[in-house]
Amino acid sequence: MDEIYRHRSRRRHSAYKGQPRRPSHLPHLLHKNGNGKQSSANIYSDDNGLTWHRGKSPNDGRINDSGQVSDSQEMNGLSELTESQIVELNNGHLVQFMRNTGGSSGKVAVSVSADGGETWGDVTYTEAPEVYCQLSVIHCPDLINGSEYVLMSNPDGPSRSNGALRLGKVNADDTITWEKSKMFRSGNYAYSCLAAMSDGNYGLMYEHSNAIKFTSFNLNFLDEDITPEQSCNHQHKL
Repeated sequence: MDEIYRHRSRRRHSAYKGQPRRPSHLPHLLHKNGNGKQSSANIYSDDNGLTWHRGKSPNDGRINDSGQVSDSQEMNGLSELTESQIVELNNGHLVQFMRNTGGSSGKVAVSVSADGGETWGDVTYTEAPEVYCQLSVIHCPDLINGSEYVLMSNPDGPSRSNGALRLGKVNADDTITWEKSKMFRSGNYAYSCLAAMSDGNYGLMYEHSNAIKFTSFNLNFLDEDITPEQSCNHQHKL
């Protein structure tokens, strides 16, 4: 069973394996196998949504934390990777950030696709904690000091608490180095959704104590002793 998750990416790069793929879309999936276990995946369209294809899961052929070779159709709970977010890098590669439900590392899992989501590389772990909760990641629309960055929101823990924003530099090998992190909301913090807004700021919608909250901020918030709302009135310095 494939359960369509709510985030969707629109790719900017046009060709993979010689096939035109613009405009194209990448809804993210939770693929549930016959054992009731889930795997992150995606579907893609080459014709603006008229037809769809499901790419492989990062779990297909993966060596999990116990040294077992995974298959998304047959795997057990040790390999579960569930809710995910896909961002497109400037080189056209896709990076899938995943809720690491079955892993032992306690870190956000990532995998890279160089063919538009048809196949995925090895599953590795970032330094960002994963406390059994959905996460939100977006690609920063502008370079910062000449470098490419992504921005992530997720709970810092323990459990679903203490929401944090993390700014990660994209390295030449598509790995992410988290350079800055700051607590955004103390106390309960669960699912969230980031967006880059047309005024140059960022928007963040998140769950807090059984309510949906929204605020806007810019990246100065990560460096200065100001509230997210106050950062929107400061000239961007990064």
